[in-house]
Amino acid sequence: MGEAVTDVTLTSEQFVAAVRGHERFLAGAIDGHRAELARENFSGLRFRNLKLSGALLAGTNFSRCSLNGCNFSAADWFGSSFEAAEAEGASFERSDLRGANFRGATLIEANFEGADLRPGLMIGEQDATADSAGLFSGDRGASADLSGADLSASSFAGAQLRKANFNSANLTHANLAGAAAQGASFCGSVLKGTNLTGIKLEGANISPGTATLPDEIQAILRRHALWIDSFGSDGARADLRKLDLRKHDLRGVYLSGADLRGAQLNGANLAHALLTLADLRETDLADADLRGAELNGANLNSANLVRARLSEAKGDPMEMLGAKGEDTGQRQRTRLAKTDLRKAHLDGAQFREASFNDADLSEATCDRGQFAGANFENANLSKSSLRRTDFSDANLIGANLNGAHMDFVRLRNANLTNADTTDAALVGADLTGTSLNRENEESTS
Repeated sequence: MGEAVTDVTLTSEQFVAAVRGHERFLAGAIDGHRAELARENFSGLRFRNLKLSGALLAGTNFSRCSLNGCNFSAADWFGSSFEAAEAEGASFERSDLRGANFRGATLIEANFEGADLRPGLMIGEQDATADSAGLFSGDRGASADLSGADLSASSFAGAQLRKANFNSANLTHANLAGAAAQGASFCGSVLKGTNLTGIKLEGANISPGTATLPDEIQAILRRHALWIDSFGSDGARADLRKLDLRKHDLRGVYLSGADLRGAQLNGANLAHALLTLADLRETDLADADLRGAELNGANLNSANLVRARLSEAKGDPMEMLGAKGEDTGQRQRTRLAKTDLRKAHLDGAQFREASFNDADLSEATCDRGQFAGANFENANLSKSSLRRTDFSDANLIGANLNGAHMDFVRLRNANLTNADTTDAALVGADLTGTSLNRENEESTS
């Protein structure tokens, strides 16, 4: 039972009566009654082995509570809060936890099997569009939040986890077998020994390969996710400088803003990785898979990207936010100055306004790429494939386009002064407003 209730609408006697009546209800007694404690506030209290299975507790506040060993199975917890609570060994089996908040909670060996943690939202009871309980469900509501929670050895087998937030959670040896986690986010979560058998992850943000990384690296990734999500007030920025991560499976890894200068990532799988504003200067990414990666605002100056696969990667300018997530009106462009991109694949990539000055893209494939407003001054694009690529408003001063395949390329208002277009194929190219000097006028005629 709990301590004296001081900040709830129920008195201590009323709460005790409700719990005892519920225990008789569970036992099938005639005088028993289901506990109805919706929207009550029990924050900061201590309970142990409390039995409220099947109770009606929607919108209840159990934040910072001690709930070790409690039985909350098959209960209605729609929109409830357990933020920073301790609930080791507690059972939420088959409970309705849509929109619930477990941020920063300790849930070691907790049981969530068959629970429903899909999005949900508590609203005012007078809202005419709500049902009698004042609830919304489905995509309109907030996602269940388990970010930063310690879920070691917990079980979510068969649970509904669609769009749930597990960012920076510790899921070591947790069981998520058969769970429906479409659209869920596991950025920075620790997945060591996690059972993902049969889990549905369509549209989820997860990097299963990080489970094979050393424990200290997984801990760094977890603290980094906390640092990003808290705008720097919690966790710590990942410092992975000169680390050897060659050929590692880092698909979808959450490293936005991380320091990776000089890291060895050649041959690594970074497909769909989140590397926004990351510092990748002088990083070895030769033969790396960066397909669909988010590199907006990243610094890749002098990086080695020889034969790297960057198809559909995104490197557009990044809107900069302040310490509280507010818009600053500033943008950070993606930087690839002096980067080695020989024979790299950038087909369908988006690097608008990016800096490629003095970069080597010889024999690279950039078909259908989006490079409007980008800076390619003195870049080497010789023998590259640039078919149907957009270079509108781009700076190509002094660029080497010798032998490039530029069929149907878009060069509207681009500056090609002193660019070498010898033997370049420009069939169907759009040269409207393009700046050309006499030499390259002759070579493109």
